[in-house]
Amino acid sequence: MISKHMSRFYFIEKTNLAKYLCKIAFNYYSQDLNNIKTKSKDINILKNNLCCIYSKEKRYYKAFDIIKEISNTNNNTINNDSLIYLNNCIYLYIKSMKYEKTFEDAKKDFDESILPALEEFVRIDNLSPDYDPEWETNGKAEKAGMHLINWAKAQGVKGLKGELIKEPGKTHMVFIEIDAQGIDKTVLLYGHFDKQPPLGEWDEGLHPNKPVRKNGLLYGRGASDDGYALFTIIESVKLIQVQNGKHGRIVVTIESGEESGSPDLVPYLKQLKDRIGNPDLMICMDSGCKDYNSLWLTTSLRGVAAFEVEVECLKESVHSGTGSGVAPDSFTVLRLLLDRLDDPKTSKVIAPLSVEIPKYRIEDAEKLAEYQKEKVVTDLVKLGDGVKPLTEDYKEAILNNTWRPTVVVTGMTGFPAAEGAGNVLRYKTKAKLSIRL
Repeated sequence: MISKHMSRFYFIEKTNLAKYLCKIAFNYYSQDLNNIKTKSKDINILKNNLCCIYSKEKRYYKAFDIIKEISNTNNNTINNDSLIYLNNCIYLYIKSMKYEKTFEDAKKDFDESILPALEEFVRIDNLSPDYDPEWETNGKAEKAGMHLINWAKAQGVKGLKGELIKEPGKTHMVFIEIDAQGIDKTVLLYGHFDKQPPLGEWDEGLHPNKPVRKNGLLYGRGASDDGYALFTIIESVKLIQVQNGKHGRIVVTIESGEESGSPDLVPYLKQLKDRIGNPDLMICMDSGCKDYNSLWLTTSLRGVAAFEVEVECLKESVHSGTGSGVAPDSFTVLRLLLDRLDDPKTSKVIAPLSVEIPKYRIEDAEKLAEYQKEKVVTDLVKLGDGVKPLTEDYKEAILNNTWRPTVVVTGMTGFPAAEGAGNVLRYKTKAKLSIRL
C-alpha cells in the first residue's frame, strides 16, 4: 500500500506528508490494528515522541520502541488519532532504514567517485565562448564534455546512453538518455558545463583550476556553477535503481554556452526534438537552495541583458592640463548615460524596464523573509565594514533580487592602472553592462 501511494507524497510539505500518509494508512489498516490496546497516558507519550520525528530523524527508533511497549499492553483500545500516529511511525521507521542506506550509498559514491571527478573537471579550463576566442579549436570544451560523459557511463546506470554533440560553428552539447524503469513519463533536465573566466586574483592557496578542499568545501572554477548538475542527476537516478525504485525516461541536456547567453541551446533543442519527445517535467539544474532542511524550488529568476557601451570624445588622448575644461571627459559622459538607466542614489531602475510583481510572489517573499530574516542578505553577499544593504526590509531585498531590474557595470576598458595613471584626458571609455530583468 505504501509504495502504491508514494508518487503522491513527494511535493507535500514534510510536516503534512506524514499526516496525509497516516490517514491513508489508517483507512487501509484500521481493521487489522483495531485490537491494539494501551493506556491513555501512554498515548500522550506516544504522540509527543512521534511529533519529534518530524525534525529529528534519530527519534524514529525511540518512537518505534515505545510503540512496541504500548502495543503489548491490554488496558485501553487505541483511538483513531493514535492509530494514525502508529501508522505514521511505522512508515517513517521503515522509510528511515531505506533513507539511511541511500544516504550511505550516496556518501560513498560522493567521496570515492563524484568528488574526484568534479576535481578533475575543475582542472579543465574550458571557458565559455565569450571569454575564449579559441574555444572551437583548443579542445577544452570537448575534453570537459567527454569527461562528464565517460563518468556517467561508468556509473552502471541501467539504460544509459550518451554522446557529445557538436555542429559546425556551434558549441558542444552533452546529451544523455536513460530508459524508463516502470513509469511511462519523460523528465528533461538541463545544466551547463562552460565556465566564467577567473576574474582576477584568488585568495591565497586557491586557484581557479586547481581544486582545493577547505573547511568542508571544494574551491575551483565551475564546480558549483554548473559542474554539479550532471553528477547530481546521474547519482540520483543510480540511487533510485539501487533501491529497485521506478523512474520515468530521463533526458539530460548539458550545454556549453550558458555563460555566453546560450546562443545554441534553442537550435540544439529543435534539432533533438524527436529524441527528447514531450517532457512531462522539466528541471533546471542551475540554481541553489537556502538551506538543507527543506525542499527548495526556484520560482522567480531574472534574465540578463549584457552589452557594451563605448563613449569616444577625442581623436587622441591629451594632457589633462591642456584638454580638461575644453573637451568633455568620456567617463563623465558615460556616467550621465548610466544615470538615465537607474537612480545613482537609490539604484532604482527606470520604469520601462520593470514589471508588475504578482501578488502571490510578494506573499512568497514575505514568508521567505520571515523564515530567513538577516540571512536574506548574509547568505548572498559579504558586505564591507560600515556598508549597509540597499534595504533592510528583507522582503524588499528578496523582491529586488528576484523580480526588480538592476544595472551593474561588470567591466571597463580605456583606463590605466591607478598606480601608473598620469595626468591624461583619455580619448574614450568603454563599459560592459549587465542588466538583470
